[in-house]
Amino acid sequence: MILLKFVVMGEPQPKPRPRAARIGAGIRIYSPKTDWAEEVEGVAFVAAIDMKPMDGPLGLDVQFIHRRPASRKRDVWKITRGDVDNFVKQVMDSMNDAGVWVDDARVVELSACKRYTRRGERPCTMVKVYGLEDK
Repeated sequence: MILLKFVVMGEPQPKPRPRAARIGAGIRIYSPKTDWAEEVEGVAFVAAIDMKPMDGPLGLDVQFIHRRPASRKRDVWKITRGDVDNFVKQVMDSMNDAGVWVDDARVVELSACKRYTRRGERPCTMVKVYGLEDK
């Protein structure tokens, strides 16, 4: 059963590598937040506005649809830079920040793909969260 479904328009972006900053005598490690991550967080927040944070076993289905470059007219799948797990991590962290679920550890089943746009399609990210029954 689908619990939440939303689309984030625009070119998907992977989670950037952690950065380090010197603070006095110490060093602080942080992950920079991108504009796209904030967009995902905002859309997820609005989509789940009337819901309490999801709990229990959840499944996540994400499609990352990228703009097709002229050099890739015949390709369907995006096999260039940007690992699919980094794209997923960006979405899951943004949904955590939006309070969609209690914690992203609740996601026990995952399906993700990154592909190029088809004719008439625009770059976007399609997200579905569904509940899993205990067996």
